[in-house]
Amino acid sequence: MISVEWDNLGKRFGLKWVFRNLYGNIPSGSHIVVKGSNGSGKSTFGKLLVGATDATDGEMRWLSSGESIEIDDIPQRIAWSAPFIEVPEDMTINEVLNFHCTFRNSWSDGYLSKLLASSNLESHSDSQISTLSSGQKQRLRLTLAMGTEAGLVVLDEPCSNLDTIGIKWYRDELKKLVSKTTVVVCSNNRLEEHLDGAAVILLGD
Repeated sequence: MISVEWDNLGKRFGLKWVFRNLYGNIPSGSHIVVKGSNGSGKSTFGKLLVGATDATDGEMRWLSSGESIEIDDIPQRIAWSAPFIEVPEDMTINEVLNFHCTFRNSWSDGYLSKLLASSNLESHSDSQISTLSSGQKQRLRLTLAMGTEAGLVVLDEPCSNLDTIGIKWYRDELKKLVSKTTVVVCSNNRLEEHLDGAAVILLGD
């Protein structure tokens, strides 16, 4: 599992600071929810956690068993889901999963297939991504993120575009995931997106 630490962290776009002077840490194996109002930088913080963007100020460090992880190694050690992550429109669900499995492992043999079935996507496995609804695409993103063996899983607005059935599926799988690894949820103050007892990082306050 991965832990994360940051000192004097700040991110700016142009002249506008999204946040600055942040200090904190995410312990290994913890379940954290990042909260804040619109524009407070939740998604930006999530991108920093997965190494998808660089901080303007300060430093973020990733550790496993006390040993530092190089930034170039982060993509192979984490899993990430966000509504804005594009899934190849010209591929089928099966093709996406097979491609994904060529460079990342799932938690166990057949785990991704089980997630696909429980998410009610199995019957659409030969359908092109372009034909899926926004809710189905979101379930696919979550399947890939939660089914991938990773030391840190970051879920940005995981219940976006999910209906009641989809939210129940997500919460059932989240309960399993938090027993396996470090899980961070970036949430727009939706209680269903994280589990009771999750520690809170509050941005913009």
